[in-house]
Amino acid sequence: MGEFLASGMHWKLLNFFIFVSLLFAVLRKPVAEFWRTRAHQISFNIEEARRLRQEAGKKVLEMESRIKGLDDEIQALIRALKEEGEKEKGKILSDSKDYAERLKRDSKRIVQQELQKTKEQLKRELVDLSVQMAERQIRDQIQDEDQKRLSEKFVKELEVRT
Repeated sequence: MGEFLASGMHWKLLNFFIFVSLLFAVLRKPVAEFWRTRAHQISFNIEEARRLRQEAGKKVLEMESRIKGLDDEIQALIRALKEEGEKEKGKILSDSKDYAERLKRDSKRIVQQELQKTKEQLKRELVDLSVQMAERQIRDQIQDEDQKRLSEKFVKELEVRT
């Protein structure tokens, strides 16, 4: 131990202990406050993270519910559109059938009218042709004297009437 004292190491050791004691005395409150604040901050952050996680979980559930609701809504909309399409298809088919029937009736009526017009025209032409043929036959059969006699008879009848 004599050697230890002679080397002056004890002063260095004493200085070190004094320095550490002073350092401890000076830094004890700030370090304790730092660790207390740090622990409090960590607790607060953990609680905040839990709260945020719970909120996120609620939002996820809410979004899943909304998505499911949207899926249901989409399915309902698809069903409604299919029903509307079927109704429209039925209406178009019905309208087409009605139009075809109307077209058929109108066509028959037009054909009947055209047939009637053609018959009447043929009758007129037949009458005209018959008259022409009769005139031709009469001209061929009547002599000049017969024609003169008929003309005079016609004139007399006219005079009597007037």
